[in-house]
Amino acid sequence: MSPEVPISEVELFLGPFSPLASEEAIWGEQMRLHLAVYLSHESPPLPYITSVRAVVLRDGAVLVQEDRGSRHILPGGRRERDESLEATLRREVAEETGWSLGPLTPLGFTHLLHLDSKQPGYAYPHPHFFHRVYVSEALAYAPEDKVDDGYEMGSEFVPITDIDHHSLTPIERVYLVAALRTLQGM
Repeated sequence: MSPEVPISEVELFLGPFSPLASEEAIWGEQMRLHLAVYLSHESPPLPYITSVRAVVLRDGAVLVQEDRGSRHILPGGRRERDESLEATLRREVAEETGWSLGPLTPLGFTHLLHLDSKQPGYAYPHPHFFHRVYVSEALAYAPEDKVDDGYEMGSEFVPITDIDHHSLTPIERVYLVAALRTLQGM
């Protein structure tokens, strides 16, 4: 008989959930990841949440962010130490796009799993980490809030009716459908 391996805090948290979509990704040139999306108002354990993102809507359109090499509908970014999820999201969206956000409604979370061993000096949770995802409406545009770090190339609102012309990942599609349903229910 082999000894039982203890169940991690992340495995305990994920136990009652079923992913609605998943995909494999390579970040940078070598970070291989498995991503899975879950819709829930419940938040993953805070120490494992490294990024906060949102589907941002305005007047029947969704905000599309262009970064070096990619376009996506989930602006947001890295949570600073001791920063609340809401503060992270508001700061990151303003820095990336110049838009301020209205009330935030939780949609779910993306579970990211490293497929390779931890590299020396890697300072973030490994092998599991999460992105918390919300939906919000864009309120006001303040271009002076944008930070030019050479990574974000720009953003634009794309009418929902035209979004199929953009290559959404399965995970982005789950979040967009959930965001539209959430706003219809409000």
